[in-house]
Amino acid sequence: MKPLLPFALICLLLLAPLQGKAAAPGPGASAKPIALKVGVVAPDFKLKTPEGKSLTLRSFRGQPVLINFWATWCGPCVEEMHILQQISKEWADKGLVILGINEGDPLQKVTGFIQRYGISFPVLMDGDQEVAHLYSVRYMPTSVVLDKEGVIQVVAFGGFDTKEKLVSKLLSKLGK
Repeated sequence: MKPLLPFALICLLLLAPLQGKAAAPGPGASAKPIALKVGVVAPDFKLKTPEGKSLTLRSFRGQPVLINFWATWCGPCVEEMHILQQISKEWADKGLVILGINEGDPLQKVTGFIQRYGISFPVLMDGDQEVAHLYSVRYMPTSVVLDKEGVIQVVAFGGFDTKEKLVSKLLSKLGK
């Protein structure tokens, strides 16, 4: 047992400088990840819809935005999708934009999902999860509500099983 002790100490000394260091951003990540906190301006991003149209977050300035990070394999994401669809229709007259950012599903799967669930709000493809990395998304679904100036007002982890809970938690600060 004693011969292993010097080896273990050498390993600890070599690895110690790496403790607390963040992993390098993935390929294509161009900006430093942010902490999702209220009061911070949300960083801009550019993603494509399944149809190939490019959208930027900046293009929605002047409108409140609910960004929802989701995936087809995520049960709570699927459960709340019909609620997000209802909200997008009911709050359209208030200017609310919902952006569903899909995390890594194949295009055909996302397209089928959109059709099956009748999703009419913009769905954006984050295949390499660059935007999820930028926003430090660790759980799905994650929802981020921005005011008209693009400032984060609410961050919520996990899904909502009723429209009332979603409105109460996410949209109450925006007013109706």
